[in-house]
Amino acid sequence: MEPVKRKYTLFSFVRFLISALVLVAATLACLAPYINPEKIWFVAIFGLGFIYLYIINVVFLLVNIVRRRKIFWLHLIIFIIGLPVLFHHFNFCYGKSTADNG
Repeated sequence: MEPVKRKYTLFSFVRFLISALVLVAATLACLAPYINPEKIWFVAIFGLGFIYLYIINVVFLLVNIVRRRKIFWLHLIIFIIGLPVLFHHFNFCYGKSTADNG
């Protein structure tokens, strides 16, 4: 049995191109807290949109998992790399509250 060849359309190419752009933008947004904006200023702009890019990355991750595309591995890597930035952004704390000490 021969493997089924996928038919690529303009829509699938545009979706792949947008997915690649989201990957690059989300990577720059994840790196923004670690890069000095005095040296590379445009990365800080991506950092401002981190939450939106992260949500879009999660949407592409879920879509590519459902469609069984191999590019979902790249979205998963960016998702994992972005978790510390996400936790720092929302400041999740699971320990004792410091407000109870006062």
